[in-house]
Amino acid sequence: MTRPVPDPIPVRPVDRCRSLLLPHGRPGLDGHRRPTALPAPAVSAGLVALRRDVGLSPRAWAVLEAVVWTWHDDLGAALAALGEVSGPEATLVRLVVARRAQQTGEARRLAVELGRPGWLAGLVPVVAAEGLSGSLTDQVGFRPEAFLGRCLMPHPQEIPALERIQAAEVMLVLQRALGG
Repeated sequence: MTRPVPDPIPVRPVDRCRSLLLPHGRPGLDGHRRPTALPAPAVSAGLVALRRDVGLSPRAWAVLEAVVWTWHDDLGAALAALGEVSGPEATLVRLVVARRAQQTGEARRLAVELGRPGWLAGLVPVVAAEGLSGSLTDQVGFRPEAFLGRCLMPHPQEIPALERIQAAEVMLVLQRALGG
């Protein structure tokens, strides 16, 4: 009898989550619902299936669920999923929600609370690829407060680049919350 060979490249929770996100286009900078966003019942069904397949701590699950709802333009469900969860990942998701909902005061407060965690340096190459390094990064790394300002009052030609940076930002927080 032969034993099954383990998969040399195991599928991580973040990989499983991508199928709920990436095929559905990038979220916009505002809170408007996009035609590519899944309806709430489909998101719920996807989350139920995902929860069955991955074992996560309650905190990591809350961040994952909030990211999925944010991606599919249900900002209220995203905040509800986070509940009382704290930490930099939850703060960044709340910042994205407030930024997209055009809640300037709350978004600025959250940007100050978040500060400039070192792990946001993962966005520096993305910002550079979009040609926005001069305004959104400095010698320390990514500047969330500068990104907030650009997203709240975007130049129409920059919107696609800002959306790509925002998508990378959300994927980075998801990857961090899920441990890689």
